Amino acid sequence: MAEVRKYFCCTDNLTGCKIVGGVQIALNAILLIISLFAIIGANEIVSQHQGRSPQSQGDASEALGALAIVVLVFYGLGILVAILLVVGAVKRSASMLMVWIVLNAIGIALSFIGLFGGGGIIQSLAAIGIGIWAELIAIGAREEVKRGAGIA
Repeated sequence: MAEVRKYFCCTDNLTGCKIVGGVQIALNAILLIISLFAIIGANEIVSQHQGRSPQSQGDASEALGALAIVVLVFYGLGILVAILLVVGAVKRSASMLMVWIVLNAIGIALSFIGLFGGGGIIQSLAAIGIGIWAELIAIGAREEVKRGAGIA
């Protein structure tokens, strides 16, 4: 059998997928917690200014509640997609890895759109670069699974 090119630091791509997925799970969980604490803090600031205009305070609280839901969904999906990568690598499932590859490509495209949307240029470029590297690792892992490489 032909050797599959290794894209992750001198180890096989399946192990790389497990590591990358674990890092994604941790980062998404940390960002979720930080974001929710920031929204809670902003909501407390809004409630302190209650006496000025009750209508605007209610509108701000509703907007912060909606923002909390969007943040929860966004990072929750990020965690689920990362879990999909880890499970696909552990079970050696080429179809699960392919689903992750497609979802990651969508994430790269959204980062590319964010590059021109006025967001942080360095952050978008870093997200695109790391996303492409993770994509290569997953493609290599899928090739390992399809060829039966590393299966004793």
